Order: sequence, then C-alpha cells, then structure tokens
Amino acid sequence: PTGADALARCCMPIVALGPPRPERLRLEIRRLFSLALPRVATVGIGHPDVGRAFGRAYDLWKISGSRSDRFEMPAGLWGYYIVAAKVDTALVLAEELLTLADRSGDKAMLVTACNALMITHHHVGNHELALRVFERGIAAYSLELSAAFSSSLPIAPGVTMLAASTRV
Repeated sequence: PTGADALARCCMPIVALGPPRPERLRLEIRRLFSLALPRVATVGIGHPDVGRAFGRAYDLWKISGSRSDRFEMPAGLWGYYIVAAKVDTALVLAEELLTLADRSGDKAMLVTACNALMITHHHVGNHELALRVFERGIAAYSLELSAAFSSSLPIAPGVTMLAASTRV
C-alpha cells in the first residue's frame, strides 16, 4: 500500500465522529480531495477508489448546501464518471455544473461546465447539442481566464473544447 492508501485507511471519516457540522464537512471534503487527486495521477481518474473519494466529497458537498465556490466537487465526480464510461450519470453532473456556472456568473466556471457538457453530449451521441454547448463555451472563453485554470487543471477547458470540437 502507498502512503495515501495507509492514510485513507487510518483516517476514519471525520463526519462519523459526530453530527455533520459545517467545519467537519469542510475538513472531510478537504481530506477526500487531498487523497483523491494523487490517486488520479497514479491509478487514473476512472479508478473505483477515485470514484468513491469524489463521490463521498460530492455527497458531503450536497449536505453542506452545494455552494458554487466548491465547483470542483461535481467537476471531480463528473471526471470520474465520464472516464469510467458512465455517461448517463456524467450527463446529470455536467448539467449540474452548467446550472452552478449560470447561477454564479463566473466565466471560468461557465467554460469548464460547457467543456464537460460538450464532451458528455458527444459521448452520448448528441452531436448537435454538443456543438451548441461548444459555441456557448468558446464565446465565454478568453486568454484572460488562463490564470483561473492554471492552478487546477492540466489543460485550459477552452483549449480542450477546441480540440474536441473537431470530432463533433
């Protein structure tokens, strides 16, 4: 077992220690993400361990009020489901991402949500919808948004959308 595996086993869910208070929820969400992200790099985002960690973080995010400032919760789980080829669930999550982005008015979130929804519609076979979502996302994309993506994503979603649009 790796150090992350040992850490995951020895750290019981923080929320299980008592009622799901906001600080406990935040701590467990942070712990789950700090365990899941290295696993993405070592075993892949479609690995069941990664899916369980992102799924638990997502559930806790829902309990804590689904705040749009924790956009990475549904985004991480969407990544797991799209790579695991569970496209029906990925579609629900991508639509949730778009709803959060629309509600927040944040252009970086909108581009990320459009990227997720475009990819999912493409994999489901809804190519016309994928193209419409692409057009909306690319209209919101600008180089000024690069800083918003550089710390959290390996490739800017606008770049991914441009590449994926050639298949739609």
